Amino acid sequence: MINLLFDTTERSAAETIGILPETLRKKRLAGKIPAHCYIKHGYKCIRYCLPLLQDWQLAPDDLEAQARAIALLESQRPSNQPIKRGRKSAAA
Repeated sequence: MINLLFDTTERSAAETIGILPETLRKKRLAGKIPAHCYIKHGYKCIRYCLPLLQDWQLAPDDLEAQARAIALLESQRPSNQPIKRGRKSAAA
């Protein structure tokens, strides 16, 4: 299952995709990185979704591929899974 959490720090995200953290920050502030690749928690805490960031790095102009990746991630979120109702079956 793909990691759905935005739990990657700026430093580790930059190291994973092979650029400097300052470069990643500059691209984010310039609006070159799409907003669906990161979440801001407060003033200084920025967390990235690594699968979306890597997908953006491979094809920054392919908006359809990014939309498919977002749809796949959204469909796999635990909150989007059906609720299991009824009794648990007894172990035989």
